[in-house]
Amino acid sequence: MRRKFRIVVGLAVALNVIFSSACSSTPSTSAAEEFIRDRIKQQSEDKIRLISFQKTNGQEMAPNGVPLYALEYEAEIEFLERCRWGTKNDFDGKWRGDFAVFPPRDEPGFFGGAFYPFGDAEKGSRTKVQAFVLFQKTEQGWIPVNPPMF
Repeated sequence: MRRKFRIVVGLAVALNVIFSSACSSTPSTSAAEEFIRDRIKQQSEDKIRLISFQKTNGQEMAPNGVPLYALEYEAEIEFLERCRWGTKNDFDGKWRGDFAVFPPRDEPGFFGGAFYPFGDAEKGSRTKVQAFVLFQKTEQGWIPVNPPMF
């Protein structure tokens, strides 16, 4: 009897989480943090680690009738290896929101050229970044989509 009760309670909690995320008016901060954590892992090949994540703002919009939500955040990241990282925009020098890593300038395989759109990072150093995660509202709830490079 007790086991059935636990199963029923567990199912009720799980359904509540599913339906509350699907019906919520805005995406959750934890969904944005998980998206950024996965993005860092994929793009940096485990050379960058997310230390902290905080929502700073959010804005709903509906271009062409598509419901979107831009969740702005500030995060602190740590570099687990010496590298160059994070492509910057050619025109204004702002970080574009990616976590790609490259060999340092003095190592073989460095992506060279007259314009260096990357930041230098030493092993163990930390930096704060600010960007946003773009979510689209679907029948299944809010899903993160790759933000446009800015």
